[in-house]
Amino acid sequence: MKISEITNVGKLKPKKEVDENDVINELKFKGSQCTKDCSGHMAGYEWSMTKAGKVPNSHSRSFNKGAAIQRAGIL
Repeated sequence: MKISEITNVGKLKPKKEVDENDVINELKFKGSQCTKDCSGHMAGYEWSMTKAGKVPNSHSRSFNKGAAIQRAGIL
C-alpha cells in the first residue's frame, strides 16, 4: 500500500493519476529498458558510433549498454 492511497479517514482511495515510477519503467531505447530519459543509452550509442565500435570503459551501465547496442547493430 502506498501512502498516497490513504485518505485522511484511513480508507483506501484508488489513485487516478499515473505513478511516476510506472512511466519510468516503460522507457526503452532500441528495446533495452532504461530509466529517466534514456540519455545514458543514447550517449553510449552515439559515442560508439564515433569510436568505430570500441568498448567503453565507463562507470555508467546505461552508457555501456548503449554502446553495446550500437556494436550489436540493433536498429
